[in-house]
Amino acid sequence: MSNGHSQEGSGAAGGCAALFAVLLVIAAIVAGLVSLAALIDPFGWMPTAGELWEDCRDNWDTERDECAWNNRFPGIWVHALVNLVYVGAAAGLLLWTAAAVEQFREARTGRFSDTAALERYADARQALIAASVWTGLVAVLPIAAALA
Repeated sequence: MSNGHSQEGSGAAGGCAALFAVLLVIAAIVAGLVSLAALIDPFGWMPTAGELWEDCRDNWDTERDECAWNNRFPGIWVHALVNLVYVGAAAGLLLWTAAAVEQFREARTGRFSDTAALERYADARQALIAASVWTGLVAVLPIAAALA
């Protein structure tokens, strides 16, 4: 026969295991995103993924953790965030440009059929120009950062 105490303990252990599993999943996501930011690294700010994950030996005579990424690579979190935002913006702009190209192609085929079709063509052309300009500006950012 089991008493009530052992059932309470197993419930708490299950809660701790679930919390631990959630923390592991979050850590894996963060590790994956930082590795992705290091692999892409359009600005050349971050260490390579190999440098991030290489073996590190902590100096036990000091109080700080020499193996912590923030200590080994100052500014890594800001750089990783900027890289990921840049990649997200670039991907979004490329999708916008692709959609604008498709709309432009569709509008171009019937542009002379009536006045409404001509207006759709003009709007699609303006959207394509805007998408292309914004995509081009984002594409130039890493070059401008390298030259600065």
